[in-house]
Amino acid sequence: MIKLFPVVEFYITNVCNLACRGCNRFNDQKFKGHQYWDTHAEAYEAWSKRLDIPRITIIGGEPTLNPDLEKWAINLRRLWPNAVIMIQTNGTYWKPQWVDLWTNHKVGFGLSLHDPATAEKLKEQW
Repeated sequence: MIKLFPVVEFYITNVCNLACRGCNRFNDQKFKGHQYWDTHAEAYEAWSKRLDIPRITIIGGEPTLNPDLEKWAINLRRLWPNAVIMIQTNGTYWKPQWVDLWTNHKVGFGLSLHDPATAEKLKEQW
């Protein structure tokens, strides 16, 4: 088993509900589309037999907008059972059932705050 990378990012969507100026993922350029687990499952199954990944981050756009998010999280956990897995989110599209991803699959969330207005809005909501 090869252990080359301390972190591997899985980019699962170009869709974002924000358009932050200078987005380092170019989502302010109006790219669209999701990556679906079933489209890539066979390739990741093969990679899981070759790579030991200690830390996985699920990113996008806004990964919580991908309708396959839970499928991605559950299957990445299955393929890399010892990895630390985080979903990097802007926090604006939170669903309470995602707590189950942590409880049942040990997949957590990281919060990225890109602008003060969004941070203030989240503070009021939460």
